Amino acid sequence: MSGISIAGDILVGWEHVKQSIEKILTTPIGSRIMRRDFGSQIPDLIDAPMNEKLLMSIFAFTAKALEPRMVNGDFYGEPRFKLEQVEIISVSHSGKLEMLVRGRYIPRGHLGDFSPTKTDVATNIVF
Repeated sequence: MSGISIAGDILVGWEHVKQSIEKILTTPIGSRIMRRDFGSQIPDLIDAPMNEKLLMSIFAFTAKALEPRMVNGDFYGEPRFKLEQVEIISVSHSGKLEMLVRGRYIPRGHLGDFSPTKTDVATNIVF
């Protein structure tokens, strides 16, 4: 599966999955016309007090958003990635949050082939 980056470059393999993960996690649910269930609830947490409850919500919302699922006949989530860990890298006083999303890359997951890979992969997401 391939796609196009914001800069217009062709993305294939893990690079395309990384872009997909970032797009899913940073898009507010309900903001896409014709795909209202696309995205995550993480953007709804903007301006919330930084505490343990917020961090647990980020972990849960990340897992929920990336989990492959069908909603009203449409497919959501990222089937080419199996989430294993979410780690908060940094939080600034201005509210910038950086997290590391780590898991397994499953190249043929979008085709229903969930054969495990031996490659552990990770990507940074900044809010």
